[in-house]
Amino acid sequence: PPFIALVHPPLFLFDFFFFFFLSFFFYSTVPLLVFLSPMAPFKPESEKRFELAQAAFKKGEYKKARSLAGPIAGTLPRGEKQEEQSGHAGAAFLLGRLYSEGLGVDRQPSEGIKWYRKAGKEGHVGAAVQLARAYEGKEDGADPDDDLALHWREVAALGGDVDSANWVGLYLSMGKGCPVPLVEVGADWFRRAADLGSPAGAYNLAHAYLKGIGRSKDAYEAIKYLELAHDLGNSKAAGDLIRLHRSLGNEEEAAYWHFKVTGEVDNEAEREAVLARVAYEEEEAAERAAARARRAEAARARELEVLDKLDGGACAYCMAPSTTLKRCGKCRVARYCSPSCQRK
Repeated sequence: PPFIALVHPPLFLFDFFFFFFLSFFFYSTVPLLVFLSPMAPFKPESEKRFELAQAAFKKGEYKKARSLAGPIAGTLPRGEKQEEQSGHAGAAFLLGRLYSEGLGVDRQPSEGIKWYRKAGKEGHVGAAVQLARAYEGKEDGADPDDDLALHWREVAALGGDVDSANWVGLYLSMGKGCPVPLVEVGADWFRRAADLGSPAGAYNLAHAYLKGIGRSKDAYEAIKYLELAHDLGNSKAAGDLIRLHRSLGNEEEAAYWHFKVTGEVDNEAEREAVLARVAYEEEEAAERAAARARRAEAARARELEVLDKLDGGACAYCMAPSTTLKRCGKCRVARYCSPSCQRK
């Protein structure tokens, strides 16, 4: 009340600032929390519909998948006046598969290519790969075209497709889809593919160093990438390593790689060194496996310790206390209170 200002000024100031800050908090912070709280779990309706379409496709319900994906995939230009409308890239790719493979509809590869192109324009990597394969003559629906094949390989590679990065390197190195061979740029793409884990990319980069195509000749860089290609699963790399080491006079290395390929030592002079090296590598591999086993055992022991604390007192899933817990028949350790907790 105003008269407090005359009777007790300090009390008046305290009341004034207290109610001022209380009102400020209520009228600013509370409404903000109310408006922000429902925003976190939001998912677009198109994404929910696409997930249903994917589930139907995996179950083999292709007509249902098409009916779910169609409304969210956008539209294709069907005439001069009708414009293409954007939509869900994944749904467009799904329609492309249905038409290209004849799933739930009559097989129409050219119609599938249209939907792949639409999805590819919106950044779908799988669609870009399918378009590249079609323009390379590996799929039906389009005439071979090196320019378009290179374009869609680049789109797929920039989207993270490992094989496409290697294909871009091959196209540029051979001058396909470009006016002249771009061997240095092609080698850069081989390097990119190798860094992404492509066995073919590592193998092609090794030969770029070996032959001096797009890179300065360097036998030891070639060895480095041939070994990487072998580790990634390229079947030709080991044979090339044997020949390269022998050409450089590295008989021990040549014998070692011959042993890795055939299981036999072809150079008796190097037998002892090769077998010692192989034994050392096997010992290292065994130690790494044992370390992994120890870590797994320690993690399991910690899990059992937690379960022991819960044993006889609470469900291992919902943590609800119970005196009628049942033991899991699979792991023989966890205890559950109901069939629903057992499944979870």
